[in-house]
Amino acid sequence: TAPVTNHFVQPRAGLSTNAETGSAAALPEHVTVGRVWSEGTKRAVNALRSQNNYYATVVIKGRHFTVTQNDVVVMDRMNDVELGDVLDLSQVAELGSKDYTIKGQPFVDPAFFKIEATVIEHPVAQQVKIVKKRRHTGYQNTKIHQHRHTLLRISLLEVNRLE
Repeated sequence: TAPVTNHFVQPRAGLSTNAETGSAAALPEHVTVGRVWSEGTKRAVNALRSQNNYYATVVIKGRHFTVTQNDVVVMDRMNDVELGDVLDLSQVAELGSKDYTIKGQPFVDPAFFKIEATVIEHPVAQQVKIVKKRRHTGYQNTKIHQHRHTLLRISLLEVNRLE
């Protein structure tokens, strides 16, 4: 299946155009077409890329999860995704390895990495029984509910080469 954009995060600013001329007013910050990176940035990203294992702190539905490749993330239910959907996770607060770390302010530039997660299950947790009781009045109230979850497997976590 084709990757689905992570629509649980706030969208980045799009490319605005001038209505009269049809030309682009300004490129948003995350667009890398023709972008020139500083030598320090290239060295930092390529040094991170030379490591064997990476981790990333991704933001999904406003919550931070630290993940590596093939991790399973258990989170609150996402009703608008189905089993097998691939999510492109673009909001990363931190990207790193054992020796190197890149921290975003507030997020790391999406040109540095590619992270995909696959929806693998929509389980229901065990029943939780809540009992409310007041002494001496005979008041008792019992409620039973089940939490619903979505399981995501981090299928791809790679650091891109900057040139």
